[in-house]
Amino acid sequence: MAEQNIPQTNIREAAGKGRNNSNNVNENDNLVNYSEPEETSDTRPPIYLAEVLLILPLVILSDVMDWLTLTGIGYIIAVIVGFICTATTTLWLMWKHRRIEMNLIASAIDTLVPGVNLFPTKTVAFLIIVIKERLPESAKQKIQKAESMAQKAAAQKAASKEVGAAAKTAAKTAAKTAATAAL
Repeated sequence: MAEQNIPQTNIREAAGKGRNNSNNVNENDNLVNYSEPEETSDTRPPIYLAEVLLILPLVILSDVMDWLTLTGIGYIIAVIVGFICTATTTLWLMWKHRRIEMNLIASAIDTLVPGVNLFPTKTVAFLIIVIKERLPESAKQKIQKAESMAQKAAAQKAASKEVGAAAKTAAKTAAKTAATAAL
């Protein structure tokens, strides 16, 4: 058998290639430092109506089953169905490269806050996610503009409260100073 010249590297050498501690740059450094590009809304797979029609009944069933929490065995069934619904919806959203926070927050609130499970929180959260993704770009831009305006207004309100509190403190201090000066 003929010997093959295969370069041998150990783990420390391979790990050292990713560090930028030398001026020598070779082609392998680019492979070590490679990172996935961020996905934009254009590269994400679309949400199809058929997928929504398959998942929506499961979410509705979960919200209907939450009404069974008023009975003993119904609570156990509702928790199991709710877990399956949350897991299925979360995996589908991850597969579609969408954010999953709203789905998980709705499920947590539905499970942890007593009495909220009587309302269709999971269905509403799912429909908001789907409708938000299917909006045209012009509507999305208007929503982003409204969000930025609301954030600016909240920041101005917080700043005015701080100024108002400082003014009250200054007025009280001035009144105390005037009272002590009159004595």
